[in-house]
Amino acid sequence: MLILLLVGLGGAIGSVARYLVSTRIQQASHSGFPWGTYVVNGTGSLLIGIVYALFDNGLYGDDLLVFLVAGIFGGYTTFSTFAVENLKLIENRRYGWLLHNSVGQIAGGLLFAAIGYWLGSVVA
Repeated sequence: MLILLLVGLGGAIGSVARYLVSTRIQQASHSGFPWGTYVVNGTGSLLIGIVYALFDNGLYGDDLLVFLVAGIFGGYTTFSTFAVENLKLIENRRYGWLLHNSVGQIAGGLLFAAIGYWLGSVVA
């Protein structure tokens, strides 16, 4: 039961953070490209990489890992928004942006997760 509460609380925190960050980035970009989601998914991947590296060393307990990864970062990052924004780019025939968004978020997410994991390993 505690795990469910940790995931729920973390998810609420992450979802609010995603809304605030994504909205501000998108408004600041003055662009039709989904920069808000792009930044949220990139930073979320970086942070998840850092957290996994720290937890691989056994410095922290599983409850905290679940709270951070499934809860906060699960609520913060968003694959569903990524998918819908790509659908909108297809509908608007913005194929260059579609390619940039798809490849950039997938490859960028992997890259940021790897960098985060490396950073977390250095810190731990």
